[in-house]
Amino acid sequence: MANYICEVCNKAFSKAFVLKRHMDAHNNVLFACDTCGKKFTQLNNLKLHKIRVHDGPSTSAQAKAATKNITKKSFKCEVCEKVFKEKRSLVSHKFREHGCNCLLSRERKCETCNETVSTRFWSSHQRKHSHIQQSLTAYDNVFYKASSMFKDRVETYILKNDTNILLPQEFLIKYKGNIIGLLQQMVAKHTAIKFNIEIVGEYMKLSCGEDADGGYIHDSKLFHTTMMEVMSPEDADEILTIQFERILEKMDTFQEVDSGWALKKIVWLEININKYQPFKGSSYIRTPPKIANTQSCINVMNNDVYCFKWALLSAFYKGHIPQETRRYNVDITADQIRATENLVLDFKGLDFPMEPCQIKIFEGQNDISVNVFGWNDKHKAVEGPYYCTKAEKPIHINLLLLFNDKEDSHYIWIKNMSR
Repeated sequence: MANYICEVCNKAFSKAFVLKRHMDAHNNVLFACDTCGKKFTQLNNLKLHKIRVHDGPSTSAQAKAATKNITKKSFKCEVCEKVFKEKRSLVSHKFREHGCNCLLSRERKCETCNETVSTRFWSSHQRKHSHIQQSLTAYDNVFYKASSMFKDRVETYILKNDTNILLPQEFLIKYKGNIIGLLQQMVAKHTAIKFNIEIVGEYMKLSCGEDADGGYIHDSKLFHTTMMEVMSPEDADEILTIQFERILEKMDTFQEVDSGWALKKIVWLEININKYQPFKGSSYIRTPPKIANTQSCINVMNNDVYCFKWALLSAFYKGHIPQETRRYNVDITADQIRATENLVLDFKGLDFPMEPCQIKIFEGQNDISVNVFGWNDKHKAVEGPYYCTKAEKPIHINLLLLFNDKEDSHYIWIKNMSR
């Protein structure tokens, strides 16, 4: 949550240090290069300027202070005497270069790279730049398509940074339209998707270690977001904006916590798209005993795929609410069904069994808002919501989506949430 508010422009931030850095811009706090006099609003940008323009700030006070924090710990290969910062890097090197199976683990052959890899390092191998580079095929004039690394992944797309853009925010904004277009294509193709984004950046920092290259350590860092659902093409812009905010916050946090790393180059952006099969209401399922005992729900006993319609009709029924479909006296297959004397429900363009992702369409065609909850049979409790309306309307209906062992699902009306 954005708990830190700028008193000057009212912009909100989720981290105190990000607000402080923002206030520095308002207060004209500048960091000057002691070599050429150029000024910067952020200290990290000054450090990067010295590294890139003046070939290393080894004589500056900041550089000398930074070297004090560099760890002396290292791991040396007894075969070739190469030094590594981390033990796992040494183990991987010995296995790859010298055939030392230090982990006594099984091996797998990577058909893409033609390398033999320990099963323990298989996932890490698939994340290596060299592996991904060899699996790429051109998708269009912007994206490359990578081979799938996980069984539930539909597609992975790579957007290489072939520009001189260094600022992550500027890079994301430049290609936002292209990414939205890609997501909309995927939603149209797969009905609903889950996706996340990853940014690979090349970083550098001062070092006195033996593994340094000209006085600096170079390393690639990966930042990623969690998966988010896109139920319709219209949602792609809003959800991508949230993903951008989250990944920029991660990158800012990494550089602001005295890590010493400075971003040298954005290598690429990765868009991972996973299969997403939303729940569908399809056939009759008996109400769980714990819910039935509360008499808080109405469960219409239908033998068709229109339980969503039946659940809504039960919410508008006057008097004693029947559970038998014949008592409603309606053509349930019709696109428009009269619920009351003054209300006709419009189901045009909807597919049945009804998926929660289509409820947004139903709400747009009717002056009704809907929430859908689920039932956790293990904990005997309501969970969710699986779908939450963005704007509650005067007529608001809560539904419960039930499941059985056969993976059938069924909507029922929650007439009393308090029970």
